[in-house]
Amino acid sequence: MSEIYIIRHAEAEGNLYRRIHGHYDSLVTERGLRQIADLGRRFEGKRFDAIYSSDLFRTQKTASVLAELHNLKIQTTPDLREINMGAWEDLPFGEIERESPQLLHAFNNDPWNWATDGSEAFDDVAERVARAVVAIADDAENRIGSNAVIAIFTHGVALRSFVSGLHGITTTEGLKTIPHSDNTSVTRLTFGGGAVRLDYYGDNSHLAAENSTLAKQKWWRARASEGGNSDFNIRFVPDGDERVDALLGERRVGFLTLDMSEGAECGVGTLAHFELDETHRGVGMGVQLIGQAVSTFRRLGRGTLETLPTDEPSRGFLAYHGFKPQTDSVKLALNIKVSL
Repeated sequence: MSEIYIIRHAEAEGNLYRRIHGHYDSLVTERGLRQIADLGRRFEGKRFDAIYSSDLFRTQKTASVLAELHNLKIQTTPDLREINMGAWEDLPFGEIERESPQLLHAFNNDPWNWATDGSEAFDDVAERVARAVVAIADDAENRIGSNAVIAIFTHGVALRSFVSGLHGITTTEGLKTIPHSDNTSVTRLTFGGGAVRLDYYGDNSHLAAENSTLAKQKWWRARASEGGNSDFNIRFVPDGDERVDALLGERRVGFLTLDMSEGAECGVGTLAHFELDETHRGVGMGVQLIGQAVSTFRRLGRGTLETLPTDEPSRGFLAYHGFKPQTDSVKLALNIKVSL
């Protein structure tokens, strides 16, 4: 019997910035890097014969820890990608909460009745992931033997849809038995003779408490009708050419100013200023302003985001979220280019 470990990618920008990333190709966060280290320690003494991954950066980056440990090549396939979110791709959750709350509730709790322009159906995701897993397992048995040990790196909704299909679940009540999984959580299957057995799902016991993404968030704890969606998700509204207001519902809670010309010739985006009301600090909202700047400049082909902190708390906040000091100035810079 072959062992198949299906692993969700480490925390990526969408998870931290509270933006919707399906096929959108995003980077792994600082916490995500710590999760990857925890995952490597979990499997340090485990033998793996092959490693497969979605072709998106966040899964390949997560898979790299096992590839390096076992000197294996990562084999990629788009069939392991996350669900295609269509018109919702890279939109802030705060915007969807305001504009389409019922659809967002359906996506989390009744995905068979969710769709947006250009999106992918939940059942179609389940079918393509199942097709990939079975093909990988068959190939491993043919090449390696019946005791092959395989790691597969995929995404949260892709994994949830696959397990739903495995159990024949098609209702909201049934879906409650398959909760959202943490970043780098591990699901194990046993495969043999064409049969698949689910041994466990979504185990995150390898994560240090401070490295769990779900522990930092509340949206997954309850359905919207029971008080879910309780995280502070911002939406953004342009206010002139370079200023963008940050709104929580209808209330303005901060803003950011983007210098669209400074550094453009060098592929740099400049975050001239960002500010959050004092009463809304410390609850995960400030980093969403950084996410808006990253999204804006990445669309323009910029590879780096620079900013000039005005005080020590701002410098510490930015450093915690991956900004590095520049060698020739007091500016801090963050790589925002997605490339392998």
